[in-house]
Amino acid sequence: MGVVVPLTGMGSAAAAVVECAPSLSGADTVAHSDDPASPTPDPAPPAVAAPDTDANNVVWPVGRGQMGGLHPTGARDMGRNLGYPVVAAHAGTVTASADIPAQDGRINGGGYGSYGRYIIISWRNSKGQWLNNLYAHMRTRVATAGSTVTAGQLIGYVGSTGNSTGPHLHFELFASSGPNGLSGSRSGLDPAPWLARGKEPQVDDLPADTGGDITTDECVQSGGVAVDLPTRSPANGPYKDAAITMRSKGVSRSPSQAVAWLLSAAKRHVGGYPHMCLALADDAYAPRGSRVGRAIDQWYRAKRAGYGHPGDYNIPIGAQVFFWTGNPARHIATYVGGGYAVNQDANGVVVLVPVAEAAKGGDYLGWAEPYYS
Repeated sequence: MGVVVPLTGMGSAAAAVVECAPSLSGADTVAHSDDPASPTPDPAPPAVAAPDTDANNVVWPVGRGQMGGLHPTGARDMGRNLGYPVVAAHAGTVTASADIPAQDGRINGGGYGSYGRYIIISWRNSKGQWLNNLYAHMRTRVATAGSTVTAGQLIGYVGSTGNSTGPHLHFELFASSGPNGLSGSRSGLDPAPWLARGKEPQVDDLPADTGGDITTDECVQSGGVAVDLPTRSPANGPYKDAAITMRSKGVSRSPSQAVAWLLSAAKRHVGGYPHMCLALADDAYAPRGSRVGRAIDQWYRAKRAGYGHPGDYNIPIGAQVFFWTGNPARHIATYVGGGYAVNQDANGVVVLVPVAEAAKGGDYLGWAEPYYS
């Protein structure tokens, strides 16, 4: 995709609120080694994990998914929807949280130069080595310079500011001779093997991007692909059991087995699912196929494959039900019959509740057959 330029003369219909997905490429237009905030790295970053870093303390900043090739800086691009939450991949100190202004003679996107809105988080491992993560092109920054963050803590939202051809996170891992990643020498490292054993972020209940709703205009100007928002229905039902044999793809359990697993977990008050409604719904079916990062992505995927049933209150037992809540991940629960569903409460404990309560204050999108591909 070429350089994105502001649009002019677009009608009001073009300003509709949308979801904004990355283009197929999702790559940066240029390398970033000439940024004032980015000392020139070694030319060939090693394809190894940062030494002496405990993988148990590593979290994927935007979850597993689309990831590009290795940059000269040691960076990887991760294509995600505009406004997708970005979390800290490792605990540390925020040593930079800034906007790079437009630069003369440079390709500038959205009025920003190169990295656009970016954050650097720095920490020291047990051998005394300084390590750093850089998060670039963000739409909104949440973490402030000088603050301390934990792994998995919200620090911002995916954008396309700076030299970017579409919504994605530019994510770097590098060692530095100084404590803040902005001065002294620096050596780029490939973040992919470092992330390999990292945890998925818990994003289900994170707040929506404070940058506000994403419009078609902003999406197109950012190089993204506008996806119309799903039709929403009242969450109070009435919900009725439907005598339908569901299809499924990429699962290890049948609907009846998945429901039995969930009801047993609810009866035993199984915990461990804080902000993880999708993980719970996934675990019920023990997928053999791929998982996605957010409840709304599971809905879109099933709907694209013809497995989604928008606005239908007649639900087969074992179906996954979806709600448009006030956070960017939205919400998923599993229907178990009689107007009840299983999801997790605010403490991450598996519970059996009426479907209207499972909605968590959101609108009803519909139900989907379990689809993992």
